[in-house]
Amino acid sequence: LYGGTYSLIRNLLSEFGIESILVDPENIEEILSSIDGVKIIFFESLSNPLLKTVDIEKIAKNKKKDQLLIIDNTFLTPYNLNPLIYGADIVIHSATKYLNGHNDLTGGLICGSKELIEKIWPNMLIIGASMEPIVAFLLERGMKTLGIRMEKHNVNGIRIAEFLKSHEQVETVFYPTLPNYSQIKLRDKYLKVGAGGVITFVVKGGDERGLDFMHSLGII
Repeated sequence: LYGGTYSLIRNLLSEFGIESILVDPENIEEILSSIDGVKIIFFESLSNPLLKTVDIEKIAKNKKKDQLLIIDNTFLTPYNLNPLIYGADIVIHSATKYLNGHNDLTGGLICGSKELIEKIWPNMLIIGASMEPIVAFLLERGMKTLGIRMEKHNVNGIRIAEFLKSHEQVETVFYPTLPNYSQIKLRDKYLKVGAGGVITFVVKGGDERGLDFMHSLGII
């Protein structure tokens, strides 16, 4: 789970008396047994940083009508997956990342039905979550090339993951297209187009060797 999301859920929202339950995205039985009585069910379509997939459709079919299923689709983008067609009520994106693609703005998007967006809109204005015109312009510019960029990210992600998996200094690689991925059925269902350009791997030698590797990089 993205660190900022975790802090919001566990720290800020708890100050307002909003309780949260953390579950394993790989354990659908645990998920379904935990959602009774909750108002919002929140998952990342591809988790940060271990790239776990969640069964969106199964959760959507088992939740109650008054429960909102919110999916953070930042890691996959609409090019690789549209959670709305699998029953998600709301999809959110950090537009700062893939959607923009040029590292020159910060922003976010909320996608859903007209009815839900109209309920969200007034509160969004109150808290000041309004995108500046120049930011909106730059984001629209970036999204024109989203498909081309994601196609390349998907190809490069596979190539780099396979390279890292065969490297003698790498202990473990997490990427959905690798044969050792723990959720093959969900991958084949939800990641038909691709898995993007984020790859997680563990360097042999522990944290110290990992930090040495990071500090030796010329380009990140």
